[in-house]
Amino acid sequence: MSRAIGLLPSAFALVAISAIVVPVSTLLTRAQMLQWGWRVPFLFTGLLGPLPLLLFYKDAKETLSQAHLDTVSESSSEPGNGNAEGPLPRDAESDMADLFQHHWRQLVLGTAGLLSQTTFEALGFAYQRAWLMRWCMYTDSQAGLFIGATAALYAPITMSVLSLADTFGLGKVGLGCSLTAVVLSVPTFLPPIWNSRLCLWGPCLVSYALLHACRSLSVVWAVDLFPQSIRARAFGMSQTAGFLVCMGFPALSSGRAMNAIYFTAGASAVSATAFAYALMCHHSWMTGKGEERGMQVAHLRSTPY
Repeated sequence: MSRAIGLLPSAFALVAISAIVVPVSTLLTRAQMLQWGWRVPFLFTGLLGPLPLLLFYKDAKETLSQAHLDTVSESSSEPGNGNAEGPLPRDAESDMADLFQHHWRQLVLGTAGLLSQTTFEALGFAYQRAWLMRWCMYTDSQAGLFIGATAALYAPITMSVLSLADTFGLGKVGLGCSLTAVVLSVPTFLPPIWNSRLCLWGPCLVSYALLHACRSLSVVWAVDLFPQSIRARAFGMSQTAGFLVCMGFPALSSGRAMNAIYFTAGASAVSATAFAYALMCHHSWMTGKGEERGMQVAHLRSTPY
């Protein structure tokens, strides 16, 4: 369950913000919502803003010295101490030129694998709510209630998916999730399916929550692509590149109800290809020797993958 913990805050945050937005949008008229009601969610989140800073001030520990980090890294390289990465590189070997020179394949692979996640960020809850109101004639409160119920299911389903990844392997489960996202992308943006209220509060609700849980797995997978010394920068670059690719998708999808299918299914197919390639690379790394080992794609946990 270790991988599930990292994504729980965002999942519960979606539930919390939905619990605020749904009653506000239901109780207020559209004019009141446009005039001042939209500020209410920001008021609550703004009050919580200083909390992380206070917790950091109270509990933050001093950054470990480079010598201590080298000692820890050397200790982890001993048999039985997990997947070793060797001593941390020097600062001069960790600059941006080194990142592109030695890890450009991981950057491209990470961007491709994250494309499903970034696409559903662009065409996710906010877009889906507007889509339901425009193409399925839902009221503001009906659409908001559905998004809120989906957010409530999103957290436990995400925990289950990441638990499966811990048990059976991040690469294999990630490939399955990407293929699932390809299939579920089609009914997600078909108006006739959403016109049935029975279908809405049954299959639509579960499948939409499962769809977002599946795309969350790519974040954990992409972090695992890079060694510790460059992990934060490399992951940030891969995700930023993915967002740059997807930023125009909402505008391109707005003309027709089914346009979003092409982007979500296509992006999920690209992510599935990235996961499949990562599985092949990992197999080569684990079974090969010397230069035949190829590219390492699992730095945090190599088995199961």
